[in-house]
Amino acid sequence: MSNEIYTDINVLLVEDDEKTIEEFLPFLQRYFINIDIAVDGEEGLEKSQKKKYDIIITDIVMPKIDGIE
Repeated sequence: MSNEIYTDINVLLVEDDEKTIEEFLPFLQRYFINIDIAVDGEEGLEKSQKKKYDIIITDIVMPKIDGIE
């Protein structure tokens, strides 16, 4: 993987575990500038309906709406 930082790619991270977000976010920030976070599937769905995301990374097991739905 290159060391390029992508400024034109919108990323949505949907994760309900705060520790996982804290551990994974620095990795994403090495490559992407535009990163939004949703703390459950419901919030992730709402955000994805308001903004176009090029990449959505989601947990599968979450309250309200899971990552598959």
